[in-house]
Amino acid sequence: ICLRQNYIEAIEGLEDLKALTSLEMRDNMLETMEGVESCTSLTDLDVSYNGIRRIEHLEALTDLRRLFLANNKIKTIRNVNHLSNLVMLELGANRLRTIDNLQGLSNLEELYLGKNKLTDLTGLEGLPKLRILSIQSNRLTSLEGIEAVPTLQELYASHNAIEDISLLNKLPHLEIVDVSGNRIQNLVDFEGCANLREFWASSNQVAGWREVDKLRACKQLTCVYFEMNPIAKETMYRKKMMLALPNLTQIDATLCTSSAR
Repeated sequence: ICLRQNYIEAIEGLEDLKALTSLEMRDNMLETMEGVESCTSLTDLDVSYNGIRRIEHLEALTDLRRLFLANNKIKTIRNVNHLSNLVMLELGANRLRTIDNLQGLSNLEELYLGKNKLTDLTGLEGLPKLRILSIQSNRLTSLEGIEAVPTLQELYASHNAIEDISLLNKLPHLEIVDVSGNRIQNLVDFEGCANLREFWASSNQVAGWREVDKLRACKQLTCVYFEMNPIAKETMYRKKMMLALPNLTQIDATLCTSSAR
């Protein structure tokens, strides 16, 4: 059932829909999730863009696989760790300051926490299948805590205040990293990231080609973004980048042509 973009203030009238598997009520006027507990067969629930302050009334929804709670007023993660079938949790654009109570989400693969007020990544333990983590636009100054999820394949951490990315070496399955819009001067020796395909580091403070050379360990790397770094202002920037990383097919937003090599 899709009931998006209305003026609904309460979840009502669903008591007899025991077989309902998908409920979309985004962009309404909900302040609570009360009433959803009767839909015990739900696998997909979207109550984004409401005024919800607390995660509750999910005790009986143990079949949930995807839960969308973006753009609400939630301050604390709670009442979700019994949802062992959950594969995707979206909590972007809320009021979270800490990552809590995720232990038990043994099948969670995607976690979206962008546009909150997080200052560290403590609390990611107990997520053995996590592949995608989005933490952009928070208040992070480091990636400390990220080592708790060595299964990560995609990390989106743009627009924070991160200076040190050395812990990326603890994530051997990484394929895509976005650390644009941070305060990074030095890259990490990427020997532990053999599967890295895309590295986005626009709008940082990388000034030396010695830092770019550290990416040579990533033989699968085909795309990098270094625009709006000091090195991007240098003469022959693209040519130097292709010489340093000969497997590249894209630099910033432009494809690499054979004639440019």
